[in-house]
Amino acid sequence: MPWRPAWPVDDHWGTTYRAAGALAGLLSISVSEALARLRAGAFTTGRPLPALAREVLKFRSERPHEEA
Repeated sequence: MPWRPAWPVDDHWGTTYRAAGALAGLLSISVSEALARLRAGAFTTGRPLPALAREVLKFRSERPHEEA
């Protein structure tokens, strides 16, 4: 029986990297800096990284898009 970790892996890393991209765009920083900030935020608050990432994505989806 093959190992199929698709949903846990996507929940953790897929959500985290989508949030890092959204945060990078929001703050005009690099994606690696955004990922570092997400990790630091999760560490300092004691929250799981995917939970914080979901919160960032929710905030981004609720925020009105600005005209360029």
